[in-house]
Amino acid sequence: MPEVHEETRERVLDKHDRANYPLWRPLDANKKAEVFGYDSPRMKAEMGMIVRDVAGATSASAGPAIDQGILGELAEVFVRQFRLAELVPKREANGLADQYRRWTAYTQRTVDQPVTMGESDQVQGDSNTYVLDTCNVAQFGSLRGAPLRTIFGARASGSGDIMGDEVDGGLLRIAQDFQTESFRMQNVGATVNGVAAGSNSPTGVYDKNGFRGFRFTTEFMSPSANIQTVDVRASASWDPNTGSVTDAFAAVCDAITGAGGDANSLLACGTAAARSYLRKEVQAKSRGLYNADGMLQISPGAYVPSVTLGDGERVPYYRIVPDFCIGQYALAGAGVYIDINVFDTRYVHIVWLGSEGPAMLELPMGGDRTLRNLKIPFWFASLEFMVPMFVGKVRLRIG
Repeated sequence: MPEVHEETRERVLDKHDRANYPLWRPLDANKKAEVFGYDSPRMKAEMGMIVRDVAGATSASAGPAIDQGILGELAEVFVRQFRLAELVPKREANGLADQYRRWTAYTQRTVDQPVTMGESDQVQGDSNTYVLDTCNVAQFGSLRGAPLRTIFGARASGSGDIMGDEVDGGLLRIAQDFQTESFRMQNVGATVNGVAAGSNSPTGVYDKNGFRGFRFTTEFMSPSANIQTVDVRASASWDPNTGSVTDAFAAVCDAITGAGGDANSLLACGTAAARSYLRKEVQAKSRGLYNADGMLQISPGAYVPSVTLGDGERVPYYRIVPDFCIGQYALAGAGVYIDINVFDTRYVHIVWLGSEGPAMLELPMGGDRTLRNLKIPFWFASLEFMVPMFVGKVRLRIG
């Protein structure tokens, strides 16, 4: 009989036993060992990583438990739905509100100071400028479950893994919630600089349990040169042939790199609607590339369109799905806008507690006196803007 590689055998068994797996007792290592083998990579991870009981119970059936042995599987599904999670650095937060030094300048020297020194002169002191800041670590979760009767019925008919689909849906919900918090929400206040918060406000939606997102950061913390506005309304006679959106995009990139950002680390994030204006300019004057030659690989097997500027510089464009995660907003007496965000990926961090990706809490079946299988995918994380001067946006007026 030909030898079967351990990982291959694990995948084959996992494929056939996935429908049964959700019905097992939470963290039942013996059952998993019967299927996968004690020497399998899965069981080695299981023995070394599982936290059996959050509340200190002595058995899995006595209370809920966090299964960290499946973090890799959850991360694979999560990243597939939320590629931005692997495009920026991640680090563990140093508390419930991560304390960090926000970088505001990289030198104390002025432009017209002499920049050289004599042979015997002392080296002049210089330093970055920092502001001590904090970023609240938000918590995201989604209770997912299915009646045992439905699970048994699906297994009997071969129609699929009900709980597996529910967990996938929970991860998608967390990804969308994290994106929404990251782009259009803030925890500063219901009113900021006299402007009321809200879904259509430039301050963003106020969420006391959240953190400052892109909309707030660009409006109130980034330099004014990092924001370029283009009126793309038909009533304003916007013409794709002028390339005004691409020019504004290039100006934002120049402002970030001029402040010390890295041109090779820039990433654009926006909606499909915002990207369509760049695409129209591409079609009109070939100022950018949105075809196979213009795709950039952002991670193994993952490609996104790129915006090619006049000098040949290419900036990847990550499309945020769905559009409401970014949304639109109004400026008092100045119309309605959507944003294309641009930032240096080296200095926008995901800070986390517990695990750098989503984990899952398994609830004992019958604990709530119902015949349901219940799981809670969750994540404690936030997006932290270490250097606001490396963050900007193209503001498109659409109304």
